[in-house]
Amino acid sequence: MSALGSLLVVGDDAEAAGTLREFFTRKGYLVDVASNGGDALMLVSLSRPDAVILDIHLPDTDGARLLSELRALDESITVVMLNGSDNEDAARAFLKAGAFDSVRRPLHWDRLEQTVGRAIVVGREKPRRGVVLPFNPDRRKGSESAPGEGDTAECRVCHERVVDDTRAVIEKGSVSHAACWLGQRARRR
Repeated sequence: MSALGSLLVVGDDAEAAGTLREFFTRKGYLVDVASNGGDALMLVSLSRPDAVILDIHLPDTDGARLLSELRALDESITVVMLNGSDNEDAARAFLKAGAFDSVRRPLHWDRLEQTVGRAIVVGREKPRRGVVLPFNPDRRKGSESAPGEGDTAECRVCHERVVDDTRAVIEKGSVSHAACWLGQRARRR
């Protein structure tokens, strides 16, 4: 992990997202990009970033709804909203919904960098209480059904083998493939 932190940029404009990725990568951050809400949820569940930069316009959802879904997934995650309007009521609504801050376009790069830096510091200080944990067989050693070193477990959704890797999810003591877990979560909504 980068000493400065990890970011997830979520936006449907590939050029704008690429510019944000390039800017923060040059500054020393690790940056992933998601072009829609589904990809953002998948990436956050697989590898929780220190902060998320979220555009309010997305192809499959809007930023406010995705903010709510991210907060439901992990309430400790810090989200900086990118807002294209001067509407102060919208900015206040994002803050009330749990966003760390709202930054208006056109972007002032120094302000954005300071805001993201503070979001990372605050995000790292919050206890991480999300329901998603990377699969780690050491956590399951106390259970009689726990796999040993190099063993596999069965996905509680598709019932296929889950190989010990960082793309598996443990929720309430059972193991799932990340895609199976996310698909089941989406069907519950």
